[in-house]
Amino acid sequence: MSAPCKHWLCVRGKCCKCGLYLKRVTVPTRVRDTNFPECRHWVAQRGFCCRCGEEVEEEDRKPFEYIAESAQLSHKYVTAMKKQKSGIGFGQRKLHLVLGLHHTLLDSCHITRLADGDKHLVEQVGVRDDLGRFIKGYACSDVLVKLRPFVHQFLREADELFVMHVYTNLSRSTSRSLVKMLDPLRIFFGHRVIVEEDTPDDHKTLGLVLAQERGVVIVDWVRPAWDPKDRRNLVQIKPYRYFKPNPLGTPKILLNLLKNKLFKVESDPEKKMPDDQSDQDTALMDLLKSLKDLHRRFFNGPSYDVRISAVDESSYVENNNLIPFDFLSKGLKLSPQYVGFMKRHVMIKTLQEKKKLHLVLGLRGTLYDYSRISHLSDREKHLIGEVHSRDDLWRITAQSHEGLIKLRPFVAEFLREANKLFTLHAYSLARPEHSDYMLKLLDPDQTYFGRRVICSRDTWMKTLDLVLVDERVLVVMDDQCSTWWTDHTNHLLQITSYRYFQRPTTTQHNGLIANLFNFLKANLLGYRCHHLAPKSSSEENIDETEEDGGLANALKFLRNLHQRFFDGEYQDVRMLLHT
Repeated sequence: MSAPCKHWLCVRGKCCKCGLYLKRVTVPTRVRDTNFPECRHWVAQRGFCCRCGEEVEEEDRKPFEYIAESAQLSHKYVTAMKKQKSGIGFGQRKLHLVLGLHHTLLDSCHITRLADGDKHLVEQVGVRDDLGRFIKGYACSDVLVKLRPFVHQFLREADELFVMHVYTNLSRSTSRSLVKMLDPLRIFFGHRVIVEEDTPDDHKTLGLVLAQERGVVIVDWVRPAWDPKDRRNLVQIKPYRYFKPNPLGTPKILLNLLKNKLFKVESDPEKKMPDDQSDQDTALMDLLKSLKDLHRRFFNGPSYDVRISAVDESSYVENNNLIPFDFLSKGLKLSPQYVGFMKRHVMIKTLQEKKKLHLVLGLRGTLYDYSRISHLSDREKHLIGEVHSRDDLWRITAQSHEGLIKLRPFVAEFLREANKLFTLHAYSLARPEHSDYMLKLLDPDQTYFGRRVICSRDTWMKTLDLVLVDERVLVVMDDQCSTWWTDHTNHLLQITSYRYFQRPTTTQHNGLIANLFNFLKANLLGYRCHHLAPKSSSEENIDETEEDGGLANALKFLRNLHQRFFDGEYQDVRMLLHT
């Protein structure tokens, strides 16, 4: 009998080995630090700044629920991010494309409302790749969905030229179900799906799209749905209506009767809709040609604005909110356009040389564990005396406290072998001095990471905007998902968090609180708690094995991914991660 799977690695909640979906809890590895006197409180969640933890006012903020639950961005940060995202896109020779959903990319109809001539389509779901169905939460029946002809090829080719968004007046749950049919791996849209709940008033607005309006193209079938000031960006498309619903209600029946009797107009309530062979809608094909021409004129011609055919170039020579890259060189700042250019250049070089992909590694919880000495339990304090006799245990002195660092088993071998296949980057939200100290232990000669070490000095949240590599050749391995910008979690290979020391919440006086909380969960809410305050690995005197631990399994997975990528299976690591 084979040993049970330990679920070392998962992608989007699914174990990479056994395929089981896991509800993996991602506990932040850093406590919110209030020691940021210069913090501008740009991003808040549930009323608290995401960087310093201070309570903030909600008046000067705009909700961005599609980025993260209860997320609010300040107006200054939105403006800065619009310039940054657009600039990076321009450097990669990409504009932004905002697409409508219903009647633009697909059509849908409740199965109970299908005309008699369309009911045979229900049986073809699963046989045809342009038909699907899903259950609408509040509805009494399933919904049948027909994808617009040419939609898959349209999305593949448009993805080379645009960063794509979906903007719809449907609910969030319905939108997710529909977008999943178009983009099941989230390659094209990621989390950039703006829905009815996000729209502040009756009109769709580009204020919720993190890109400058001069580089955004809207494709939708209904012009009045958009804010008047954004309609210059709109390319109107013919609505796609595949299904013919049955006439519903007495008023519709009476209207048909009056038309027939008084005006001698014959009604045709069951007009047969075209089948798949006769569905000759070519709107997306024609649209793609127009978008390619617009893209060419923007980057190769005199136009620097998608809204007009020509514009004075000098009006766009502005301060592009230079992005600091202090981790590469002190005081270094790069324009967003140059960042985008470098991302594209590195990707092309990677594909030509066919040697290395790029791997971004988390630090604490991924490669090591850390605990303050004052937080060690009585059963762990013996480790202090073992520091000099073990090469995987280190004692460090920080600003106001001392701590112990335990390296994850197999970490040295993992870095040595991974460096042969990947260019390595380190990403941590710890303080610069802590990150620098850890890299001196893991990479004393700067053989693996060089200066590619990003920490809290550079960003408040982990984002691939600071990694000078195109996302198509980049993998992220981290034990945390919640610390990453939502749009970049598609690159995440989540490894089981390495927890060697006891957590501070279950030590000393906090242990009583934890025990009481678990007792209430077990007796009042029915949770099964097999233990109250579990012992840590160090207290149990156990550890991961080097042969079959988290990093050993991660190395096997990454080797396989590297080989599949350069064998030509896919030219996008996200496809390999999710298949």
